[in-house]
Amino acid sequence: AVVSTQSTGTDLSGLTFPCVKELNLSLNIFTSFKDLPKCPRIRVLNLTGNKISELNNLPKFSDLTEIRLKNNPVVWILPNYRQILFSKFPTLLIVDGLSRTETEKLQLQND
Repeated sequence: AVVSTQSTGTDLSGLTFPCVKELNLSLNIFTSFKDLPKCPRIRVLNLTGNKISELNNLPKFSDLTEIRLKNNPVVWILPNYRQILFSKFPTLLIVDGLSRTETEKLQLQND
C-alpha cells in the first residue's frame, strides 16, 4: 500500500498503518520523527520539504530501504546526516535519491 498526504497538523504519531510500504509526507510541516505514524513495513519514506532539524527519535523501521529528506534543515545542520541514517537503518540503501557510496559502506564497517 502507498499513502500520500499533505497535512496541516504535525502529529500523526497516534496512527498506525500496518501494511503501508511507501509513505509520502513531503511538503508538510513535520519537525520531528516522533510525529510520524507507525508503519512497521515501511520501505520508502519521503519527507522532502518539511521542517526536520534533528535525527532524534528515529523510529524502528526494520525494512526501510529509501528515505528522502531534501529541503529539511537537518541536511544543512548535520553534514553527516546520511551516515547517521545508514548506521541507524541497516537495510537503508538510498538517501535523497543517492545510493550508499563505497566510502559510506567502509565507514559503517569501521564504526
